Amino acid sequence: MAGTAINAMADHSASQFDQAARKRDLLDGPEEFRAFRADR
Repeated sequence: MAGTAINAMADHSASQFDQAARKRDLLDGPEEFRAFRADR
């Protein structure tokens, strides 16, 4: 559901690679905190 919302607001002028990286960062959270997440 969050992925669909992110896709709808994506910057379509960016490359597919950049769009995927931005989406991954939004869904996974900041890199500094990923190791501490309880749901992963």
